[in-house]
Amino acid sequence: MPTPFDPQTFATLIGRGVMQIGDGHRARLAELGGDGPIFLRAGLISDDGIRLQGGDRFRTDVAVPSAKFSVGRDTFVTTKGNSVGRTGYIPLDLPPCVYSPHLSYWRSLDKDTLHPEFLRYWARSPAFAAQLHAMAHGTDMAPYLSLIDQKRLVIALPPIHEQRGVAHILGALDDKIESNNRLARVLDALGEAVFERWFADQADSITVPVRERVRLVLGGTPPRANAAYWTGGSVAWIASGEANKFRILEPTAFITPQAMAQSATKMMPSGTTVVAITGATLGKVSRLEIPACANQSVVGLLGNGEVPDSFLFYWLRTAVPELLRRQTGAAQQHVNKNDVGSLSIPLATQDEVARLSLTLDPLLKSVGGCLREARTLAGIRHSLLPKLVSGDIRVPDTSDPNEVIGPVTDMFAAS
Repeated sequence: MPTPFDPQTFATLIGRGVMQIGDGHRARLAELGGDGPIFLRAGLISDDGIRLQGGDRFRTDVAVPSAKFSVGRDTFVTTKGNSVGRTGYIPLDLPPCVYSPHLSYWRSLDKDTLHPEFLRYWARSPAFAAQLHAMAHGTDMAPYLSLIDQKRLVIALPPIHEQRGVAHILGALDDKIESNNRLARVLDALGEAVFERWFADQADSITVPVRERVRLVLGGTPPRANAAYWTGGSVAWIASGEANKFRILEPTAFITPQAMAQSATKMMPSGTTVVAITGATLGKVSRLEIPACANQSVVGLLGNGEVPDSFLFYWLRTAVPELLRRQTGAAQQHVNKNDVGSLSIPLATQDEVARLSLTLDPLLKSVGGCLREARTLAGIRHSLLPKLVSGDIRVPDTSDPNEVIGPVTDMFAAS
């Protein structure tokens, strides 16, 4: 019998009845289009979890083999295409889904030997990434990770109490990160509802072009050919794709002060509302949570005492349909800075705006605080995960999983 830290292949664990692996169901088009189980494709999976809305469903009269269904606490991995090796986890409250052929699942059958959540985090560790890089091979069409490849994977299992401790620590961090992100979205939705209720009462009010109330900033891109502009920089710079994010907490790249001075890009303070004006993100609105400059496909709207940033942010989201009606271009739809500047904004009194901002400002500030804390926790998790999974940081043997937090934190700080 191998010792707890002896490396063991998946094939060995399968042979011992400790785990099971499998692939997905190759569905025919005729099997879909009903209101039965969701067909879990790779496209429904993101870093934020599994999104079932919009997924194909099987017809209820289709008999899908039970081995192709997800089970709570499964770890799964993408096996084909450019996303090969991206892993995910089936939460206990997720309705059973049918795995697609581009997914394989790893399932613990003996939870006293292999803790499901330890397997979940091992799949996100450098130990798995290194093996994946060494064994993933390609067909003529795309990279591919077969079940045979997966059986050759090697995992070193610590004692079960350590597996539980690792799962508890990393799970607590993940739960807090998810809680923060969920709270941020609830607070944002509340701010939007407050603004829309106020905005509905302004249907007959006087409006003016927004350029008469705020400053508009169009970005720019330093020449890519000049490596000195893009190497060792300290100035945050964002591309238009960042506007697709809920809030912008980190830049696309850093440029040098010289690059900013020699290009059209301009620094915008934290709290600036930005909108993408071309490409796939056309009309996407976000808010800078960091000072940053941007490329020429982004327009920043800077509030002032008369039009606070919070008012401007929620107003611009209501104005997106009007902005999209102004798009032009055959190959790539776009609008320009003047189109943004001509959007109509209510000419509210300073007293009205001030009263509204008393509610909107703290909501926006709280959203930013939740997201920044979640980002900090994600950094801690990213640093802790490989140390815990590999045994570089050992989890104390205790019956109370909460007791492991203090010692592990102390060891992490000292490492």
